[in-house]
Amino acid sequence: MDLALQVPAPVAERARIGLRAEGSLDPRGRPEKEDGLVFFAVRRRPSSALVDRCRGVVVERVLDRRTDRAESPYDRLVERLSLPPSLEHQLPWKWELLGDVLLLKLPLELMPWEEEIAQAYAKELGAQAVVAESFGITGPFREPHFRRIWGTQTETIHKENDILYKLDVLKVMFSSGNQEERLRMAALATDQEVVVDLFAGIGYFTIPLAKYGHPSRVIACEVNDVAVRYLRENLRLNRVRNVEVLAGDFRNVAPEGVADRVLFGYLHGRELLPHAFACFRGRGILHYHEATPSALLPEGPIAFLHETAANAGYECRILRFHDLKSYAPGVRHVVIDAEVIPRRPQ
Repeated sequence: MDLALQVPAPVAERARIGLRAEGSLDPRGRPEKEDGLVFFAVRRRPSSALVDRCRGVVVERVLDRRTDRAESPYDRLVERLSLPPSLEHQLPWKWELLGDVLLLKLPLELMPWEEEIAQAYAKELGAQAVVAESFGITGPFREPHFRRIWGTQTETIHKENDILYKLDVLKVMFSSGNQEERLRMAALATDQEVVVDLFAGIGYFTIPLAKYGHPSRVIACEVNDVAVRYLRENLRLNRVRNVEVLAGDFRNVAPEGVADRVLFGYLHGRELLPHAFACFRGRGILHYHEATPSALLPEGPIAFLHETAANAGYECRILRFHDLKSYAPGVRHVVIDAEVIPRRPQ
């Protein structure tokens, strides 16, 4: 007979997390359901506090234990690594795989084992290098702060929605959390438009829009020299020819009075937004990104957009407000699509 924790089904997830956290969950055992109850295999008796909190009972039961490899990558990693049981719950449940480079967030408690952990994750997920996040993305050049903890080659080609993005993850940013917005750019009907992307990076939004939206021209501005190099290479990789790359601060290089659509993909650029309106040649569409405290949504960024448009001589009609994702605790990454209309005919 095996030792198991029996809990009511509605609190099963809470019980599973608690068992992992205290290191008593047996990853070889499959949770079993019966008559509104869930049974978890345990390798030792769980704490009485956890049992009480989950309205559970420790019972003896014949359980189906895996004799082959565990079912999920996470469970296989738990089995592969020789960590103290009390630290197993600290292993990352989520990761980001860009091409064949793996991005992990490791807590301080796991630092003594970071190379062993990185190698195990790489083997399990097919990565050639593993990097750990230090401080995220910072500064006007949007530079990543990662440490390489295993492997040597951090330049890779990441494929997403049939688009190839070549990059070095230690040198330029790439946010998997923006995949939804990159996909939306590919679906925009921009036939014969002139589009200006003021923060093009390596082509996150420029390439899907230029490849699938059929604009007459995309003008891509980028201040980071490394990103510019990858942007040009990614345009070649994806056989995109209707993009003009302008290297430098968009305030100095972006053309005025040409755009039907402007992409403003910098989250901390409120003071720069007035310059975006100079790119329009008349009525057009603005895609504005901002990192905003949750308490100010949605009125805060919308009011700012109206005020900035008015000061630039435009009216602003909100077409879409989208709360894209979490940026930081209490802060959201939002995207506003707005039609901008000159107050006087041009």
